[in-house]
Amino acid sequence: IDVWVVHLDLDGRVLFQESMGSTANDEAHAVIAGRSGRVIVAGSTESYGVGWTDMWVLDLDSSGRIQEQKTVGSSDDWDHAYALTETSDGGLALAGTFMGGEGVVKLGADGNLAWHMAMHFMDIYAVAETTDHGLVLAGNWAGLDIWVGKLDRAGNLLWQKEIGDVRYDKAWGIVEASDGTIVVCGNTEPFTIISENWPSDMWIGKLSQDGALLWQRTVGGEGGESGNDVI
Repeated sequence: IDVWVVHLDLDGRVLFQESMGSTANDEAHAVIAGRSGRVIVAGSTESYGVGWTDMWVLDLDSSGRIQEQKTVGSSDDWDHAYALTETSDGGLALAGTFMGGEGVVKLGADGNLAWHMAMHFMDIYAVAETTDHGLVLAGNWAGLDIWVGKLDRAGNLLWQKEIGDVRYDKAWGIVEASDGTIVVCGNTEPFTIISENWPSDMWIGKLSQDGALLWQRTVGGEGGESGNDVI
């Protein structure tokens, strides 16, 4: 398995596609357009680095050629990046697993590790920078509820909130809206189950800057739906 990156034009035509990796399993989980005009990809690699699996960050030019790459991890753990965002200081924030636990890794503008923040009983699938240079995170708590949290620029936890019912709820995307509120999307298994398959509905919620839930909505029918990202 290799990382695969494809770039399409406005009409869906392929401008470039590239595969990256070596003899082991290498995966991409997130991609963003960097402020420099380059493309930044994050995921995991078994081919490079020091651990069983390390976070892998790739900086590509407009033709898909690797300009820089970096692995982040520890020698005895599985490390994966599931989401990333570019930060105002020129660095990156990666959300995923690191040193045996879930958390956030902050890289400085030089690409070196600035700090990491470990969480417990969390799966973190989304990260976004806020206008006050903090980070908002979204994922799942203990396999049960949607979890949303906020860190300051140094990685200190300012607040956290669980949202859910009696079944399994997860958040996959998060963004700060133009009015400063926080919008989260994911999926929820509704309290009233239509069938024995427990289909999920798309879930979207809006939170205030201090984490208070302002409103939430579900969208779906008798099948399964999920909201995987939000802009």
